[in-house]
Amino acid sequence: GADELTGTTPVAPTLAEGIAIPRPPRARQILRAVRDSGGTFLTVTEDQIRHAQLDLASRGLFVESTGVACWAAVREGALAGKSAAVPLCGAGLKSGLAHA
Repeated sequence: GADELTGTTPVAPTLAEGIAIPRPPRARQILRAVRDSGGTFLTVTEDQIRHAQLDLASRGLFVESTGVACWAAVREGALAGKSAAVPLCGAGLKSGLAHA
């Protein structure tokens, strides 16, 4: 990735509006933490978010779309066989499939 943050990326409409931030206030700290930890950033599609939200709902968990984005990545194989705790937050009533 880039050593310096430059420009902005336009934010497209998304179910996960809570993490669609064109200029995060702590972008440099976030980038440094991800690099220092050997981590990475992941993306998921709107369809992957929808399917992940339905998957969780079928298990009795009604999680809002932004919170579902992590689960969508896990469902798509982001952990590559490793285990992790996935925080599922938000009541699911303010966005996403609740308004479909």
